[in-house]
Amino acid sequence: MNVRNKDFKVAPANEVLNVESDGYPAPNRYGLGWEFTSLGAGPTWIAEPDVQVIQRIAEKYISPGRQINAELLGSGAYNKVYLLSVHGGQGPELVFRIGLPVFPHYKTASEVATLEFVRKHTTVPVPRVYYYDSSSNNDLKFEWMIMDRVQGDKLEDLWSRVDMDMDARIGVVKDIAALIKQLEGIKFPAIGSLYKQCDLYGSEKERAIPVPEIDNDFLIGPCVSSHFFGPRIVYAPRDPGPYLTDRHYMHAVTAAELAGVREWVKGWKGTYQQGIDSSKSNSRWHRLY
Repeated sequence: MNVRNKDFKVAPANEVLNVESDGYPAPNRYGLGWEFTSLGAGPTWIAEPDVQVIQRIAEKYISPGRQINAELLGSGAYNKVYLLSVHGGQGPELVFRIGLPVFPHYKTASEVATLEFVRKHTTVPVPRVYYYDSSSNNDLKFEWMIMDRVQGDKLEDLWSRVDMDMDARIGVVKDIAALIKQLEGIKFPAIGSLYKQCDLYGSEKERAIPVPEIDNDFLIGPCVSSHFFGPRIVYAPRDPGPYLTDRHYMHAVTAAELAGVREWVKGWKGTYQQGIDSSKSNSRWHRLY
């Protein structure tokens, strides 16, 4: 169930996303900053999600009338994950996953669709998503999803155990290969990311490629890739697809990278000279939205 605001507007794929004159608002970048070093740029959290708001959202959708506890499980470059549990230990443990708005709407919507597609068409064990909001127009100010907690042990923890002999390791590798083979066997008619029909609108839905021979509930839409949402690219025109040919895809990636370089030289060099010179000074700086 997507609880996103239906009034949220998605900018056309070939338009500059930060201009409002075309009728589309600039994407919400609350909480997102970019950290620059001589090795490149990466997203960073500049605002922390409010745990009390997380608990209120969880109580609303999964446990009306019962208190929910939310505990931080882990944090990465793009996501923060919280463990949800009903106060008193009643009910299953779930996960509340929050994403940085590196590619507003599309990243969350595509992740939800991909998980659902894999669950329907393979035996690969993936969590079920129960609720999600692919806009940040909510009390939390971030995109989020509520999903199953995946139970099990990390392979890296098991691999070096004394009781895991070579036969056991071979068995694990064969199991993983069998799962990969299922994924490799699914062929799509275009290059892009998966979306549910309900999560693409207007011109984006018109551009999307259906996959009727596999599942009518899904479309191939804009490609969620760092080629199209890095700190330089966000202010530049780009074409995130979908693409019918490898040539179209490679041309779009190259054009996005070149546009990003032009944006950097045109607008950022004078203002953020310390970032340009970071390889000499080893300084670190942030661009905030």
